[in-house]
Amino acid sequence: MTTIFSRRRFLGSAALLAGGLVVERAAHAVAPPKESGLPSEGFLVGHPGFQPRSVMPLPQEELPGFLSREQLARHHEDYAHVVEQLKATETALHGESANDSHYAELRRTQVAAANSMLLHELYFGGLSPEKVSPPRHIDANMTEHMGSLESWRDDFTRCALAAKAWATLIYDPYDDRWHNAILDSDNDGVWIGANPLVVCDVAEHALSKDYPRREDYVAKFLDHPTSAISVAHVTKSSVPIFRSWRRARPAVLTSGYRPTATAAQRHQTGRKPRPYSRMTNPVRMMRAISM
Repeated sequence: MTTIFSRRRFLGSAALLAGGLVVERAAHAVAPPKESGLPSEGFLVGHPGFQPRSVMPLPQEELPGFLSREQLARHHEDYAHVVEQLKATETALHGESANDSHYAELRRTQVAAANSMLLHELYFGGLSPEKVSPPRHIDANMTEHMGSLESWRDDFTRCALAAKAWATLIYDPYDDRWHNAILDSDNDGVWIGANPLVVCDVAEHALSKDYPRREDYVAKFLDHPTSAISVAHVTKSSVPIFRSWRRARPAVLTSGYRPTATAAQRHQTGRKPRPYSRMTNPVRMMRAISM
C-alpha cells in the first residue's frame, strides 16, 4: 500500500506541476509574428493581387479560340475563393494562439493557399488573346538551357499531362538553370527558390468547361502565354527586361550582396561588399518584370 500511495502522490504532484507550467507558459505567451512588410516593397508592389492580398481582376475576360468567357469566369471565381481562404488563414494565425494541431493545419493551409493564389495570378496574367512568336533572344536562352523550342514544348506537354495541378517552367538562380516541373497540388512539388517563367493550370476547373481532353487544352495553351514573365512568348515591351535578367543570372540571392571578397579580406582592406546593380537586385528585377 505504501508503494501505491507514493506513486499516487507522485502522479498527483506531477499533474499539478504540469498544470502550473501550462498556466505559466500561457501567461507569458508572446504574440504571433506579424509577418508583414513595407507596402512599398515586394516583387508585385503596386499591383492588385498577391502582394496586397486582394483579388486580381481578369486581364482578359475571354480568349477567342482558346478559353470561353464562362470558363475564365468560373476559374477566376475559384481563384477568388483561394484569396479569401488565405486572408482568413492568416487572420487566424495572427489572432489568438491555437493549439498545436490546429496551428500546424493553419500553417499548411497558408502555404497551399499562398501558392495557389500566386500561381493563378501568374497563369491569368500570362495568357495572350492571340498567338505570338518568341523573339530571337528568347530562342537563344531556350537553346542554352533547354535545347530547341520544340523539344521544350514536347517535354512541357509531358509535364502538363502528368501533373495533377500545375505544370511550370522555372528558373533556379541557385543552379542557374531552367527546369520543367510539375506540382500535384498547391504545396506538393514546389521548387524552392525558383522563379516561375511559364505557368499552366491543368486542374479540372481550368479547362473542363471548354475541353473534354487535356491534350487539346495544353496544345492551345502553348500558343497563348505572353506575359512579361513568360519565356516562350513575350511582348516587345518585355524584351529589355529579359536581356537585363539574363545578365543578372549569376546573382547570389542569399545576402543581398555579390561576394567579391571574403570577410577577412574586407576587414583587412576596409572595403565594403559591392551591392547588387539595379537589375541584379532580385526585388527590383522581378518588380520590373511584373510591370
